Amino acid sequence: MLLMCCYTLKVPALASYYKSRRIPMCELYELYVEDKFDWNEQCEGGDCYKILQNHRDKFVNYKTTWRQVPYNTHTHTHTPRQVRELQDHVA
Repeated sequence: MLLMCCYTLKVPALASYYKSRRIPMCELYELYVEDKFDWNEQCEGGDCYKILQNHRDKFVNYKTTWRQVPYNTHTHTHTPRQVRELQDHVA
């Protein structure tokens, strides 16, 4: 395990990779859920909310990643009628 400023990456390869890079927010979430990431108790007492509120700009980036692409694209096409209904609903 390698302690970073406000977090701990539990996988050495990931710790090495993100040592000089900011972690995409999507990856941070996935790594946390997969138990490969944890908050450093020495920073804000390990409080996730406080760390993200006060320190996120030190280690997080908000760029779209390949992991997000399937969520950002449609796998089917809409008929013109469906598009109009969606537009009417949004408007």
